[in-house]
Amino acid sequence: TGVGLIGFVMILLGAFDRLVRTSFFSSLRAPAVPAFDRRDSAWWRAFAISTATPALLFLPAFIAAFLLLPASTILPQAVTTQITLWALLGAGVTLLINRFGGRSLATAPSDWSLSILLAIMTVAVGYISLVIIDRVFHTDIRFWIVAVKLPSVRQLGIAAIYVVPITLAFLVTLKTLCHVLTVRGDAGITRYAWAILALTSGFIVMLGLIYGIFFATGTLITGFDPLSTVIALQFVPVLGAVAVIAMFTWRRTGSHRPGAILVGILVTLYTVAGTATQV
Repeated sequence: TGVGLIGFVMILLGAFDRLVRTSFFSSLRAPAVPAFDRRDSAWWRAFAISTATPALLFLPAFIAAFLLLPASTILPQAVTTQITLWALLGAGVTLLINRFGGRSLATAPSDWSLSILLAIMTVAVGYISLVIIDRVFHTDIRFWIVAVKLPSVRQLGIAAIYVVPITLAFLVTLKTLCHVLTVRGDAGITRYAWAILALTSGFIVMLGLIYGIFFATGTLITGFDPLSTVIALQFVPVLGAVAVIAMFTWRRTGSHRPGAILVGILVTLYTVAGTATQV
């Protein structure tokens, strides 16, 4: 099932690649233009902000959502609401930094309707593969606590509540990843590696400190919210997959938009299908 989890991401990438090569989506194809000639001080500053901000906002956002946005008929999943608030806060901070940092984020023009359609079709191919796995092998794809599950009809309705804000947040986050943190001359593997580090390093450091102190002293410093600490473990592989998808789609379209919409839908379905519904 762990190998299947990797295969699920590869199916998505293959489906996107085949679809964007068709004449119908040809207008989305454009050369990808990296932002920096080299990793200078400005790049390292942008990298540090991009990787630290999500980790620093994680616990405050989760606590704020728990206290201010309890489960309701409008927001029926507490954990999904927490993740949505975290994503929006991170996007907001990123917008402020870019606004006052004076850096223009030039992007290739990308048709919104075609980008949305391409993302939906790519996700559909991935989830059709899940149906086949479920029917033929009677299993799902997972590794430990990371599992991509088929959503129920009710969960699809819940996903419709969260998909727009989560997608908007990823549009901001991946715009920075693709149009600020890319460097000319990077080989394919190098580019993917830096993208993964940009999205996950903050969480790796945060979790390393939390569990390092726990194993050394027997005290969980986030014991006031242990569930969120476990949820944070999933952010490393999930954001790693997000980085791979973002770079793959950007290299083929020159824009962050198709990949961000694709990721927004995927993360929403992943979260809603794997989270308890309180109302």
